[in-house]
Amino acid sequence: MNTKTKSALRLMSFGLLLVMGYACSDKKNPVNNPAPNTGGPVKSVFLRFSAHFLDLDSGAIDTTFGGTPFASADIQIRFTAGRAVNSILSQETGRSISRLVGKVFSEVTVAQADSATFSTAFLNVPFDSTNTFLIKTDLGSVYKLGNASETASGATFDYALMSVAP
Repeated sequence: MNTKTKSALRLMSFGLLLVMGYACSDKKNPVNNPAPNTGGPVKSVFLRFSAHFLDLDSGAIDTTFGGTPFASADIQIRFTAGRAVNSILSQETGRSISRLVGKVFSEVTVAQADSATFSTAFLNVPFDSTNTFLIKTDLGSVYKLGNASETASGATFDYALMSVAP
């Protein structure tokens, strides 16, 4: 084989590898997307009571204590004394919330999120492992939040992207 033929074969092989790599990208890879139709990859976060604010779209945490959070902050965890569970999930102004009664975080589907009814009203409901919520962000994306576990200073919970704004 001459040099031009070898180069052409290498180029075709490389092109075939690119096509195969695209076909096996994260959209098709069950390791990177373990729960098809139940949202994006699950992320976990810890927020201190009334001190940390989370921007769900970027994953950024604002640690402003006693001040005004950054404009893109979507949620915070508030403390309510005198209850078995003190954690309350609170959406920031301009965000909407939906409580999915009786729904387990891992089983909430994109279709359920798409058909949920949202409200801007504050829900005074404990945020623990038995409650799953949806939050519509300032950008219009929808996230599910759940599997909450409370500590003395805040709460750890999971969240996953369910849909991107149209």
